[in-house]
Amino acid sequence: MPRRKVQSTLSANPPYGYADAPAGARPRRAQAAALLRIGEVAQMLRVGRTTVYYLIRCGDLAAVRVTRLLRVRTQDVARYIRRHPSRYRAPRRPGRPRRARQ
Repeated sequence: MPRRKVQSTLSANPPYGYADAPAGARPRRAQAAALLRIGEVAQMLRVGRTTVYYLIRCGDLAAVRVTRLLRVRTQDVARYIRRHPSRYRAPRRPGRPRRARQ
């Protein structure tokens, strides 16, 4: 007997946007993305995990403890980035050296 295809009850393209959707209809990943793992924060900031733990320990980056695990809210990462602007200046483009003014 051939197997019958079972059609999924979840639509790939819901008829409404997520803004209009009832709270239960939103994908779980979007709700869970509010808390980031330490490794994800490290990738976002392009630093090591140890540096992220250091930033949490010294109070520069706020974290939430979920049982034994540390999680960082996306708002807290954004706040850290806003409070610590880069002082790095991009080097001048290579090319002809500037002529001295006379």
